[in-house]
Amino acid sequence: SVTDISKSFQVDTLSIQNFFQPANIGYFIPTYQRKYSWDEGNVDQLMVDVCYGVSDLLNNPDTSHFLGTLILIDGQSDDRDLQNLNPKALPDQIRKIIDGQQRISTLALLACQIYKRLHAIKQNLPVGPDYNELVVAVSDWQRSLQNVFSFDLRRGNPNRKPIIIRGESDSWIESDATITTYKSEVALYLSQYVSGIMENPASPVFPEIPASEPLGPNLEAMENWLNKVTDAHKSNNEYDFPTAWQIIEKIPQSKLWSYDRPNIVSVINQRSTPVSPLTNQLCSIVQLLAFCHYLL
Repeated sequence: SVTDISKSFQVDTLSIQNFFQPANIGYFIPTYQRKYSWDEGNVDQLMVDVCYGVSDLLNNPDTSHFLGTLILIDGQSDDRDLQNLNPKALPDQIRKIIDGQQRISTLALLACQIYKRLHAIKQNLPVGPDYNELVVAVSDWQRSLQNVFSFDLRRGNPNRKPIIIRGESDSWIESDATITTYKSEVALYLSQYVSGIMENPASPVFPEIPASEPLGPNLEAMENWLNKVTDAHKSNNEYDFPTAWQIIEKIPQSKLWSYDRPNIVSVINQRSTPVSPLTNQLCSIVQLLAFCHYLL
């Protein structure tokens, strides 16, 4: 007999933010899947696509980029792959990854690096009504990014757990014993990252980039690309990533934050030479939020 596979799967087209939106879903890589193997070339291509995508937004607000097909199946309580997991630490729903673990893992890692960059920039903003509200807007984006690299178990210490684990190597647990619980390099890094931001959200301790390949070089490549994004308003903009004033002119501010902020726009549009520290910070935030908007 012949099975119509289209009737066996539900097909959805989702943005990254909508894909990761449910707050209590975890992703499980079955034991037969290969290890995390994307390299710097894969990361570079992803970042080029996003950077050019932001440029395209200036002329076409509906532009988007297809990241590829993901094949997932819902994990069941009697699933042999899941029977060794701690039932007290399981998310409400587990999705087993049949195809797409490289992309999901890389997006989770990239979300970590963006979160860290946003935290560093907002820490240096001056005090004042306009800037206090800007900190709130940046924090909203950080909450969206958290859903890309972790899920909320709503209990345990910490209550958030790595979004993705690998069969045989990892196990979600209520109170994380990171080194013994997470042994795959992606889940271990995400666990350390989550613990670092949950223990003291105001002053998080971010993990060092590991030396192991391909994880370490991939994270360094992401850091280098984010430098290009935050420095796009400066000279030598290699990939023509839009400057903050171009973004503000062409992309509705509602895509970056909840309402128009004329005082901040006025500072950005001054474009003084040399660029003042405040203008530099504001330009970097706008450019990074535009990157988030297109990515998510």
